Amino acid sequence: MKHKFFTVLFALAAALCLCFGITACGENGGNGGNGGIDGDTTTPDDTDDHEHLFGLWQTVTAPTCTENGIQEHTCACGKKERQQIPPLGHTFETYVSNGDATCTENGTETATCIRCPVQDTREEEATALGHTFETYISNHDATCTENGTETATCIRCPVQDTREEEGTALGHTFETYIPNHDASCASPSTETATCIRCSAQGTREGTDPPLHVQYTHVKGGYAVSELSTECTHSEIIFPATYKGEPIVSINNKVFSKRTSLTSIVLPADLTSIGSGAFYGCTELTSIVLPDDLRTIEDSAFSGCHKLTSIKIPNGVDHINPYVFSDCSELQSIEIPSNVWYVDGLAFIGCSGLESITVSEENQKYSSQDGILYDKSKTCIWAVPKRIQGEFIIPQSVTEIGPYAFIDCSQLTKIVIPDSVTHIYYGAFSGCAGLTSVTIGSGVGYIEKYAFGDCDKLDSVIFSNPVGWGVCYSYGEEFEKEFTEEELADPATAAQYLREEYSWGDWERR
Repeated sequence: MKHKFFTVLFALAAALCLCFGITACGENGGNGGNGGIDGDTTTPDDTDDHEHLFGLWQTVTAPTCTENGIQEHTCACGKKERQQIPPLGHTFETYVSNGDATCTENGTETATCIRCPVQDTREEEATALGHTFETYISNHDATCTENGTETATCIRCPVQDTREEEGTALGHTFETYIPNHDASCASPSTETATCIRCSAQGTREGTDPPLHVQYTHVKGGYAVSELSTECTHSEIIFPATYKGEPIVSINNKVFSKRTSLTSIVLPADLTSIGSGAFYGCTELTSIVLPDDLRTIEDSAFSGCHKLTSIKIPNGVDHINPYVFSDCSELQSIEIPSNVWYVDGLAFIGCSGLESITVSEENQKYSSQDGILYDKSKTCIWAVPKRIQGEFIIPQSVTEIGPYAFIDCSQLTKIVIPDSVTHIYYGAFSGCAGLTSVTIGSGVGYIEKYAFGDCDKLDSVIFSNPVGWGVCYSYGEEFEKEFTEEELADPATAAQYLREEYSWGDWERR
């Protein structure tokens, strides 16, 4: 019973909805909807008076790239409405190069619309070809000193490019040389020619020999072998070359005792200065040693009283005996990084020497307060002659090298600490003003003439006077064995070291 009731109720509701819809479509009559393209509607009966219910829009005429299309929708009652569809516009997808780029301007590229034959052309970015220059032709405009030029035309346009033609400078051409007859003390004469293309002049060695210097051919070039006794020049300037080859050496004693010589300019390629080469050149005040110098033999500048400073080139690796001996006005010496040996007699007689400086890069030597030490400052190798008064050997020192204090005539007192074990040959010889020496307990060896010619030495204090003796050579039997009482007396010890037993090697056993 209940089921039938709901069925009847549902049927009545559906009928009421249908009646309501028909009544609503008629309430607005023919003015429902939006009409056609121009506001018109197309219906089976223009006099209907109900509300329209339209379906989906349907395309009647498809739009093109440039023309509108038409679409319409239809009401359940048959009424239709139409409206425009906007044009689609062109669509360009694949652009193809037109191959029209030039050397300086980009080319173009074109695409056809995917819906119509309309085409679009635009600039094809970064396609300018640039100029291409292939064959350069010389302009034959080179000079003696400057390269010429060469020119090429672009293979696509008339533009030209001009560039330097490498390696085409002609260089000077000298044909006719005229002698200058200008030979000097050390240089041969010269002769001069004018370039056949420009006004430049070239000078070369002539045929006249040097006036006073003679050269000898040696391995690597020429050696200065002799200076004429007629030479009285105060300044000598060497040429860079002789007969087209470098001047590499100065033989022994070539300039020895030339007292008129005050200045000399050495050849740039000089590598060796012989023994005594400038010995006794008492007026020589200026000399620059060339960078290529490797060897300075013994006594090379001995007795050059007026030399005040010397800078030794970096190529020199050893300083031989007497090289600068008796250079009484020499005030400073610079020792370069490569020197590995300095002879103790190298600076003997340099009474004005105030300082010895050493390159920090030197691995063998160092300097402090103008004194030459080994790298670790355990050995004193050379002391400037201007040192005066009392000098206390630093505690780091264990050895005093051969001739280290030789001729330090203003030195009056020496204190040798217990750290020192060895005093070498002639270490304090010639210290004419020395009066007092204290020898530390660590000293076990005093070599021959360590205090020779110390005429004023009257007091030597041995901190340990026991076990000393003197022999001709270390290890031999003592020629004289000293008693403790003898060496405990400062005056007796001084007399023994200074004179009586200065000839032998002292040893404590």
